[in-house]
Amino acid sequence: MKILKYILFLWLGAVFCFAILYPIPRIPALGDKARVLFFHVPMAWVTFIAFMTSMFYGIQYLRKKDIIYDFKASSAAGIGLMFCILATITGSVWAKFNWGSFWNWDPRETSINVLLLIYGEYFA
Repeated sequence: MKILKYILFLWLGAVFCFAILYPIPRIPALGDKARVLFFHVPMAWVTFIAFMTSMFYGIQYLRKKDIIYDFKASSAAGIGLMFCILATITGSVWAKFNWGSFWNWDPRETSINVLLLIYGEYFA
């Protein structure tokens, strides 16, 4: 099992280097600033999948009263919270590039703020 951690570390390092060094198509008015999308979009999807997984296991726990489902739901929620924070940070960087400010209080940003408050309180 320990070897898998090292393999995962090397693989993620290679993906990170590839995302930084790989030439991207020219996007008018953005240039290399578009690289943040290589990180922001996957983090947002992992956030969504982790929270949906947490909801699924939470429902399973309520139906079957098996504690393992509660552990799985809690673990998935923790992973979702971590990736939600990372997606919010990279999204703020993207907003600064595009709109000139890190935070604009549009509905997506506000809903992420509420989500972070709810799950952040749970894990505090």
